[in-house]
Amino acid sequence: MTEILIPNPLDERKEEVEQRSAAATALKDAAENFVIDGPPAYELAIDETRSLRQFMKSVREWFAPMADAANATHKAITGRRAEILRPAEEAIGIYEKKIGAYRAEEQRKARELAEQERQRLAAEAAAVREAEALAAADRGDEAKFDALTQMETAPVPAPPVARTVMEQRAPKAKGMVEKKKWRARWLSDHPGEIVECAHALLNAIISPNHPHVTTNLIEPNWEALEKLAEATAGRGAVPGIEFYEEVKTTIRSR
Repeated sequence: MTEILIPNPLDERKEEVEQRSAAATALKDAAENFVIDGPPAYELAIDETRSLRQFMKSVREWFAPMADAANATHKAITGRRAEILRPAEEAIGIYEKKIGAYRAEEQRKARELAEQERQRLAAEAAAVREAEALAAADRGDEAKFDALTQMETAPVPAPPVARTVMEQRAPKAKGMVEKKKWRARWLSDHPGEIVECAHALLNAIISPNHPHVTTNLIEPNWEALEKLAEATAGRGAVPGIEFYEEVKTTIRSR
């Protein structure tokens, strides 16, 4: 990276800076050696203190134009930097949002495919059992037939096809970070349905003996609802409210 040196105005006024620095050091030395041994020294110490404050004011005023110019330059540089970085940062957000949405959709498809495969395997197992039961009936093996027909269907686990599909279609890249958070929202974005959802929520927490309480008097405690969603992994039931898992995807530079 090329180093850019900005001219320092203090370099051009080095002698004046050193004069003020020496004066300040001398004033401190004088204060350390000063002894208040009576009323005259007492009054002199007060005068010296006042003079020191005037000295400090003069130093601040002398440095002020250079400091203001430096601050203006700093603001101009950082402001321009922010202007250039802002669209790039927004572009990162756009990409990450699209990447996250794509992965979420692929996960949904993978889960759907896994469920279809599970159902297919379950149907095959049921067909095999039914064929064995029919064969037992043909052989006159009533005990076997009764056992097969009364046997409860064993749960068929979902095959690992979902993970395979995700690895092929939307693999998790190096530097990718996904933060999951349970959130809460109205069950519908439709204004009319939102009112119905609000009524459902109110009916669950407000006594019907208070008809003067209307939906516009209450705003859901979204923080508490999201804590409930987090605690129940989205399984908590609240009238008019939907819990959903929000996934924020971040891609690191390396």
